[in-house]
Amino acid sequence: MAKCFRHLEGAAGILQKATDPIELCSTPIGRSLLEWFCAVEDYCCFLAAYKCLLPRTWRAENLRKRTEIAERDYPLLSEEERRARLLDDVWARFLVLVPRLADVLAGIIPLKSMEGKERSDEASRLQSELKAFDKDLRDLMKLPHVLEVLQIAPLPNPFRNKHAACCPPLPFVPHILLCPPAGFFRLVVLSIEAYSQAVLLPPLQKEIPGEVAGREGEDAPYFAIEMCRTFAGLEYSLGDDPDALLPCFSALVLATATCPINTRKWLWYKLSHLERLGHLTFDPIKRNLAALWDMPDLAVSGYRFSRESPNPNPWKSLSCDDITSCMDKMKIEEDPVMVDEEEDEALSPLMQGRGLYGIREM
Repeated sequence: MAKCFRHLEGAAGILQKATDPIELCSTPIGRSLLEWFCAVEDYCCFLAAYKCLLPRTWRAENLRKRTEIAERDYPLLSEEERRARLLDDVWARFLVLVPRLADVLAGIIPLKSMEGKERSDEASRLQSELKAFDKDLRDLMKLPHVLEVLQIAPLPNPFRNKHAACCPPLPFVPHILLCPPAGFFRLVVLSIEAYSQAVLLPPLQKEIPGEVAGREGEDAPYFAIEMCRTFAGLEYSLGDDPDALLPCFSALVLATATCPINTRKWLWYKLSHLERLGHLTFDPIKRNLAALWDMPDLAVSGYRFSRESPNPNPWKSLSCDDITSCMDKMKIEEDPVMVDEEEDEALSPLMQGRGLYGIREM
């Protein structure tokens, strides 16, 4: 992962020296290259709590150019072509917002070295930025094109659970979309909402005198169950290609923290499936989930080889305060297998998952 981030830094430098946003976004290949870069950049920056590498003008130009072309092309598209094209353009609009959230996450880390009024003032500023981002994200989800691409299809009658032989019964009705790939977009947005509420907001509120805990709108379990329903829909639509579900990993990990009790055993089996495909090999995540679930064997054996699958009945529903308490007790340590001795120490936050867990140690 650290080497990947080094290559990412190098790619960002090459892009800025060899081209500019207008030139790169003038061709379909250029726009696709930029969006691929942004996806990898966002993943690494959120994991390590770094700010994004490319200036925001690159993403803004990508959206501007896509909007210009869309005005010409949309009337010529069939219904099926239109949904696929809408999804591409919706992703571009979403990518413009993401660096703002990355800035909030990166800004939380320096709070540890501040004191008194400086610390509370900076926390208040970051909370305002987080609330503004949250509002803009919700406004995005209300746009006609977004609502169109996220339309839910009628449940097949009869509905056949493709994992009935290997997993518990579905504890909810899955979200199967008319445009199945749009499920990945819905999953990412739900993950961002859950992450903001359960991970970013609590440490900021703790630093602001007189701040009332909580957030307007849906609570953390709502986002967790919606992530599970969306994943179930993707699994139904893409079940013949299990590797296609790889992008769902991060969302399922987030869902483990606040999902309702009756979904946890189902979720356990999904994590086990992903582990069997080789997608759950990031040890800091397993160590922290083992602490959160109070299952020490999980950190050593993993999901498939733990002595027992979890019995959900004794588990209580975890609130954001519960998660904070668990995280405060965890110690983030470097994984000797993952960290190369020759790697720059500045990249250690990437290896430790600082963006996921480190801010809990404030």
